[in-house]
Amino acid sequence: MDWVSLPNPTHLPAGGWGNEPVDAPRINDIQQTEAIDELPSFRHHPLDPQKDEIRILHLRGSPNGNDIPTGIIRHASLDSKPHYIALSYVWGTAPELLPILINGCRFPVGLNLYSALEHLQQRAGSPSHFIGIWIDAICINQQDNSEKSHQVQMMGSIYSSSQFTLSWLGPQADGSDLAIRALDYIGEQCLALPDGPAVEERCQLFARILSPPNQHPPACSFPVNPIVALLRRPYFRRIWIVQEVILPPAVFLICGDIVTTFGALAVGITALMELPVLLSSSPTGRSLTTSVQPLLPILNCDPRLI
Repeated sequence: MDWVSLPNPTHLPAGGWGNEPVDAPRINDIQQTEAIDELPSFRHHPLDPQKDEIRILHLRGSPNGNDIPTGIIRHASLDSKPHYIALSYVWGTAPELLPILINGCRFPVGLNLYSALEHLQQRAGSPSHFIGIWIDAICINQQDNSEKSHQVQMMGSIYSSSQFTLSWLGPQADGSDLAIRALDYIGEQCLALPDGPAVEERCQLFARILSPPNQHPPACSFPVNPIVALLRRPYFRRIWIVQEVILPPAVFLICGDIVTTFGALAVGITALMELPVLLSSSPTGRSLTTSVQPLLPILNCDPRLI
């Protein structure tokens, strides 16, 4: 099978994206003409815990994605059913911080979050377009322990009330595009199988995937190393990841410029992890033992969310 020629998976939903009317004159006053280090630091205004308030960052679009991420913070009560998306990502351990602009003030964020914001502002496109996003590092006052405690207790409601969650894995690297296309393909093929164990059908699927006719050697083209590199990314080791991908109405995974549904990717990963059990379940499965040997590095990975 020619894994390199697989098409890219799904696209993000068109429209929506947490957009609500934004005070255009106010946001347009946020200029980047001054040295950013000379700007005042952003300060969070207190939330009203009695109203189950959260903060939403309205991120301004940038066609080239190279501008300093810029936006405005607004408070909203979950009772008013605000429109926003939630961002799931890794904070990271690198000490370096980069400034973004919020309400005309500077606010430091980690490198991985900065990369995600650059990517999202480019997807928003025109500077007249905004994306409403809930991001824990920005929308929770990390210096206020009382607020942090209350917001953590609201996490379930915050994620389940979002339009959807974006899981940011980071920029493209180590063949991640190929890895995601392959896992998405396997996931979609498995989802199309009959309900129930479908042992024989799954064995036939992997027989076709790993040993296609007229291709030698049979499994050399399967992107083992890119998939291993993808599953070893820090995102798949996070403790909080389970609630972030289970509670929202939908979850989309972004890695560089490629997007897939989290469900299809998870099914693809799970199908690979279950191969050892599948091999012993039928004669067709046992015949695949040699073809599966090159996949052992993948089977030795242990992504937390699966």
